[in-house]
Amino acid sequence: MIIGKVQPNNVFTPRSREINERMYVDRPELEERLEDALKGDKYVIVHGESGNGKTWLFKRVLARKKIPFQVVNLANAVLHGSLINAFDAKVAELGGERRSSRMEEVDVGFRPGGIGAGGKQQTQIQIATQSSFGLLVSHLNKQAKGNRSVLVLDNFEQIVDNHDFLKSVASIIISADEESIAKHGVKLLIVGVPRDLKQLVAKVGNAATIANRLIEIPEVARMTLTEATSLMARGFEKELGYSFDLKKEDLYKEVCWKTDRIAQQIHELCLKIALEAERNNGLISSDVVLKAEKKWLEESFSSDLGVIENLMNSIETKLGRKNQVIYSLGKVEKEDFKHSDIEKIVREEFDVDDGINLNLPQMLASFAKAENPLIRKTPKNNAYRFVSPKLKMVIRAGLQRDTENRVIKTVDAS
Repeated sequence: MIIGKVQPNNVFTPRSREINERMYVDRPELEERLEDALKGDKYVIVHGESGNGKTWLFKRVLARKKIPFQVVNLANAVLHGSLINAFDAKVAELGGERRSSRMEEVDVGFRPGGIGAGGKQQTQIQIATQSSFGLLVSHLNKQAKGNRSVLVLDNFEQIVDNHDFLKSVASIIISADEESIAKHGVKLLIVGVPRDLKQLVAKVGNAATIANRLIEIPEVARMTLTEATSLMARGFEKELGYSFDLKKEDLYKEVCWKTDRIAQQIHELCLKIALEAERNNGLISSDVVLKAEKKWLEESFSSDLGVIENLMNSIETKLGRKNQVIYSLGKVEKEDFKHSDIEKIVREEFDVDDGINLNLPQMLASFAKAENPLIRKTPKNNAYRFVSPKLKMVIRAGLQRDTENRVIKTVDAS
């Protein structure tokens, strides 16, 4: 989270380089593990939920070690239609081009019996071409002047459902030991959300071979409660000097809950709170927080709100069992959960008798099979997880129980 200073003209500026550096949360163990992995001969995997600081981590480590790198966004690979096309586009961006032929000057001419004048002519000679990946690592090696460099494949979650893209990544990993690739000294860094990223790639190729060529550092996880609380206190109290008309410890705890302790979302919600507090003469009150949360939800989660709304029972539904289950999904703290976990929460939250059948397996399956799903099966198919942590945040911040114990929305997607 980065909170900027309020200038004399009351314009809130979100960040400056100096504050950026001060508000970065050091993760020395992860940084050390990434440094060590980059020294080895395997390709490296960095994973963690979106917004937890994966990009911050690898950029910080590579900058500190002065290792040049280039990023291929796998979302662009989807846009270009293939990983090969994305590599070719990156080569072009770096000023290179793919050559399949060259022009040469050769002797020509009609000389009967070997007598007569010859001549010279330009002709096109076909040449063997490098693979798109080979061409790209070659360019990276030249840019790094022969020193080691890194190619980052970012946003791996964009291709997890595409068998052809996964096979392309598997082929690249298997090519690590080929002389034409290895001689360039370019390390591949694969960055994405899925925690089972290695298994996703391995299932479309030789699992043992791929496993031997990959090393996975620990998850870039959510901030701890202590880290997040310390960061918010530093921002609101030390950097901005705001005062509180509520119990600040409760505020920090509530922000951690509603943002799921994801660094980017802590920053964005706290920025909204700071903007509202500035209009309230630097005082953070309950009303300030409510206004900030509403704007945060409306501006950052409109599509996610729509997903939730489409799955909910109408307000006229007396029982609203779907709504109760969705609300209970927001209460789960496990990353992967089973229907028994959700059933326990529903019965406790809404005082549902044990003799009543909740049909949780069928209901969770319907949430996973919806046109815009809320949850999805884990690779082992024995549990579920949220499609996106944003959906959990929307439930936590956008749903509440009214005086009749019905689940209602606090804000609409529209």
